[in-house]
Amino acid sequence: MFSGEFRTSKRESRSFATAELRPGDALVEVAAASLNGFDPMILAGSTGLRTSLPMIPCGDYAGRIADAHPCLSGALQALTRPSR
Repeated sequence: MFSGEFRTSKRESRSFATAELRPGDALVEVAAASLNGFDPMILAGSTGLRTSLPMIPCGDYAGRIADAHPCLSGALQALTRPSR
């Protein structure tokens, strides 16, 4: 997580409490993540996009759905159904 300038000395690692899932939310257990060229640009403020800090930059990630709000059960079944 970055809370200021994009420098490795400003980097910090934290554990976060799991928030209560709201309708439409899914909890993803991230197994791998990458920083892309756009992520440092966002952190440096050179894109013109407003970014609230602290933030966790991540352009791409891979993982598994660990939990989801009950309203997503049908969508999750469709995603996990084997293709024919």
